[in-house]
Order: sequence, then C-alpha cells, then structure tokens
Amino acid sequence: MTTDEGKKVEQVKQFLAQVASIEELNDGKPFTHEMHIRITEEAERLREQQREVEARNLGEAELAKMKKKLQDSYEDRMSQMQKMVNIRNIFIIKMIMIPVPAAFNEILLSFQMENTLKETSAAQESMMRMLRENLQKAQSDNESMRYEHDQLEQRRMMIQLGLSVPAVIGTGLGLGLPCSIL
Repeated sequence: MTTDEGKKVEQVKQFLAQVASIEELNDGKPFTHEMHIRITEEAERLREQQREVEARNLGEAELAKMKKKLQDSYEDRMSQMQKMVNIRNIFIIKMIMIPVPAAFNEILLSFQMENTLKETSAAQESMMRMLRENLQKAQSDNESMRYEHDQLEQRRMMIQLGLSVPAVIGTGLGLGLPCSIL
C-alpha cells in the first residue's frame, strides 16, 4: 500500500515468507489451488494492463497516474490476499493446536506402554535364563547323584554276594579281565 520502493520490497519479502509458510503447511502447495490460480491470474492481468498503458504512449503525467493507480490496485489486492492468508494461517494453527495435547498424550502413553513391555520382557527373559540355569544345575546334580547311587548300589550288591570290591576299578578283580565282565 505504499509507493516507497524500500517498503514495497519489504512487503513483497513478507508476502513471500507467508507463501513459504503456507506451502509448508499445505504439503508444498502455495495457498490452496484456487488461491494460487487467482494470484497468478491477477498478476498476469496487472502485467497486461501495465503493458497496455506503456503501449499507448500517453503523456508522462497520465502514464505516471495510470501506473500509480495500477500499483495501488495491485497493493490493495495483495493486502487482501495477505489478510486471507493470515486468517487461513490462524485457522490452520488453531486446528493443528486443538488435537496436539490429545495426540501428545496418546504418544506418551504409547511410549510408556512400550517401555513397560520392554522392561517386563527383559525381566521375563532374565527369569527364564535363571530358571534354565537352575534346571541345568539340578539336572547335572541329579546325574552326579544317580551315578554315585549306582556306584554305591553296585558295591552293596557285591558285598551281599560276598565278593570283595576291587581296589582298582577296571582291573576285573585283579584277574586282568575287562570291566564289562564284572
């Protein structure tokens, strides 16, 4: 809404920054498709009007007056569109902000449940490992006790039969016979 070139440049930069922020919110599309088409058509219409004015070869004062009128019209329309963009941005931000706490809570709850499951799983794995180790130790102890029991039972049977227990296992009662004969 100004004729000052410095301010115009700043306004255009602000507008382009708004367009970029809208593009981010709309998956890379500037505004909505309809707004983009309207902006493109309006810019083209203004360029065409400016070309027509310059082509008419009007007087210097009249040309400046027409350019000023076109520029004011362009700035008014751009200002209106920027207001629409700002309103739309506010609406989008409000829409985004509404479900955020609920979504955040759901995500947080999901992470907490996942961590609890991991901790429970780790505790169960630790318990299973400890049970396996205890079972292996019990089986090993059981085998050792069974072997000792079998040895004692063999000695007891030999004593009952009146045979003497060989001093050296595997000598076959000192006769040089293999153990399997015993």
